[in-house]
Formats: sequence, structure tokens, C-alpha cells
Amino acid sequence: MRAIGCATGLAPEYLVVFWISIFWVAAPQPIAAVEYELVCVEDVRVTNTSEPSSLPTLSLDPEENVYVTWAEGPSSPSGWYEDLFYAMFDDTGSRLRPNTKLGFPGKQGPTALGVDSGNNLHVVWHNMNGPAPGEEIFHRVVDAGGVIGAGTQMTSTPSRLNTDMPLLVVDANDDLYVVYQDEVNDPINGDGNKRRDLFYKRFHWNGSSLTPLLGPVELTTDDGTGFPNVGYVNNLRSMAVDPAGDFHVLWADWRDYSHYDDTEVYYLKFDRDGNTLVPETRLTSVDGQPSRFPYVAVDVHGDVHIVWEDRRNGNTNIYYKKLDNGGNTVVDDLRLTSHPADSTNPAVAIDSSGNLNVLWQDHRSGHRELYFTYLDAVGNTLLDHTLVTADATNPALMNLQVVLAIDSRDRLHMTWRDWVDGTTQVYYKQCYVHAIDSALEIPTLSSLGLAILMAALALTALLLLRQT
Repeated sequence: MRAIGCATGLAPEYLVVFWISIFWVAAPQPIAAVEYELVCVEDVRVTNTSEPSSLPTLSLDPEENVYVTWAEGPSSPSGWYEDLFYAMFDDTGSRLRPNTKLGFPGKQGPTALGVDSGNNLHVVWHNMNGPAPGEEIFHRVVDAGGVIGAGTQMTSTPSRLNTDMPLLVVDANDDLYVVYQDEVNDPINGDGNKRRDLFYKRFHWNGSSLTPLLGPVELTTDDGTGFPNVGYVNNLRSMAVDPAGDFHVLWADWRDYSHYDDTEVYYLKFDRDGNTLVPETRLTSVDGQPSRFPYVAVDVHGDVHIVWEDRRNGNTNIYYKKLDNGGNTVVDDLRLTSHPADSTNPAVAIDSSGNLNVLWQDHRSGHRELYFTYLDAVGNTLLDHTLVTADATNPALMNLQVVLAIDSRDRLHMTWRDWVDGTTQVYYKQCYVHAIDSALEIPTLSSLGLAILMAALALTALLLLRQT
């Protein structure tokens, strides 16, 4: 019998080398499995006063500078404060402007912020017992050079009625979109049931003043059955704009109950002209337990991502839901926390990979701290619960509304209030999610490797046949 390979000009030793080469090329190779970690810089203490500072919020300008606003001074039992302040930081957290009083008479409530194409900061808030009787929404501009403009009253309602809790979006054309809650439909003139509906107004900033363009447009139409309230103390919670320029609004509503604490999460979508695209829709089940403080973010596909706190399991947990752009459920209620301690006041931001950055206030350590988790676009966990703040000596007293923003480099910017030196102070922090590659052997062949191996087997079989 002839030696294998001689008749074809391929010696046996070369055939052995041939097969070793085939297995080297076709064998499974290590692939990178991505793990993640949260990297944060040190907390920045924004305020340092003997008076309480509260109700912080923030916004980023096109250069990714950070503006933080808050209320300061002795507060009334209903949560009103004496003054509004702002500060400005660069994208590394270094201070660019000192704490500056926005200076407006009356008592001040929560603010909403936006920055226009000229890097002017627009501050919208509700004011009580100031230039207008009752509670109204006001607007003030801080220009790119730090000059504070005159205040403008944006709403006007009968003196006994309350207009409050504004939300704001500023677009690239310097149009301002404001949603707020108003008691104008309260059947007993601002007392008793305190029914509040949602309204919308649009303005244009021409560089020196506001021009009204539209509104008020009534967005909700609750008929007054049950306990007809749309929002109470921060329950008008969150608004986001999608790639088509349409708006998505979330709030907590107690129309389904007879007590103000028994709320459910509601959602609606409308366009810039105030036309309803998805009518007000209840997203949570009527179970006798509060579902509240919803927070919304919209991705580049127009899908809507919502987080909120929910007490359906006896203690308060964070839940997640995803809707398509038409309001249809894509991912139903997904429980994100299950610790026996309460998890409250969540916020969500979407990064350039389409992943979800979720931040919330958590009591599992015995006092309140901020925790973080990182999810993919359908709620799968990429990074489990991670402690963001750690204070071993003081029971951290976080803001009712945890505020989170994300910049073009996927850096997370957050602000909150904390208990320091016997009072509440405002803090700011910056974090980012870092990907860590780790090699894992996956015992499967690629399509190319399988094709090479099959070709080698065929060639070997041909050689063997030619030896017979």
C-alpha cells in the first residue's frame, strides 16, 4: 500500500501540519463579554448656608456646562421658600459662577429649567403672594453672560386658584413649551377637593422677551368623579420630547380613589400645537396602593421609558415600563427593586447606546442614599444596584424629586438635597458607566470556522479515496 499523500505530492508530515493549521483557524476563539462599573467623581456641595436649601434641579447647555437652581430660606409648612438661587459649573464640575440670587418677591416653589440656542438659561417656577395674587407661573432668563433679566408672568387665573408645578422644554428654535397644573376647573373655587387639570402653553423667546404663541390648552378632561385630582405636591412629574417633536407627559392621579395618597400613574402624548395624540391613559392597576413619582425618557426610536415608585407589594419599590411611540405597552411592569426597605423617587436617562440609566433614593442602609442600576432597552440588567452616595454619619434627606440628566458623552449629572450641619443643603455629582472587557471561551464554531472545517474534512476524504 502506498503511503498517504505520496501519490498527490502531499507527504504525511505535511498532512499533520495541515490539520493542526485547520484546527487553529476553525477552533472557537475567546470573545469579549462586557461588564460594567459606575465611576463617579466626588460630591460637589453647592450650598453652604445656615438656612435650608431644597428643591434642586439642573439643566445642561450646548457646551455641557451645568446649571443648578434651588430654593433657599425659611420654608412655610406647605413647602414654600423665600428665595431662588442658581449656580453654574463646567463639564468637570468646577464652579464657573457663584451662588446667585434670582431675586423675586413672594414665596417660591419648584423650578423647571431649559437652555436655548444662545446659551441663555430659562427658569420657570411657581410663585405665591408675589407680583400676582395666589399662585402663578413665572419666567426669568439668565443670559450667557450671567445677566439676570426681568421676570415675566406666564399664567393668569382667579386669585383663589392655584397654578403650579411647571414642566419646561426649550427647543432649538428658542420656543418654550410649558405644562402646568391648574385648579381652574375646581367646582368649589380652589378649596376642598382641589381638583387640578393639566394645561399647556407655548412661547417664543426673541432674545429679549417672551411672545405667547399658543394656549392655554387643557390637556386633561377628568369629569370630577371620585376624588378628581390631577397631581398634588410634585405629582405632575415629568415630560420628555421625542425625535418628532411630540411631548410625553407623566403624572400621578387620584381620580380612581377617595384619598389623596391613593394615586395611579397616568400618561398622555400631544404635539406642539396642543393636539392630543395619545389620550390620558392609566398605566398602573387600581390596587388601593399608591403608584407615583413617574419619570420619563424617550429614545431615538421614539419609544417611551418610564420608571416610578409603587407600593403594590407592601413596601415601596421601583418599577419600569416601556411603551412604543403610540402608547402601546412593549415591556409591562418590571420590578427593579425588591429590598424590604423602601426605594423611592426614581429618575431615568438614556445613553447613546440606547441603555437605561436609573437612579433612585433607597433606604436599605437604614438611611436614605442614592442607588443606580444600568439596563438595556428592554429592561435586562447590565449593572446591578450600585451605591452612589454614602454618608455614615448623617441620615441623608434626599429631594422629593431626584434629578438626572445625561450629556453627549454619556456622563450622568445629578442633584439632590442632603442633611448636613443641622439643615438641608444642595449637592451635585457626576458619574459615568465604564465598560470592562473580560475574555470568555465560548465552545461554538463561527460560520467561517465551520466552513473551513468542512472543507478540510472533504479534502482529507478525497486524499484517502485516492490512496485506495
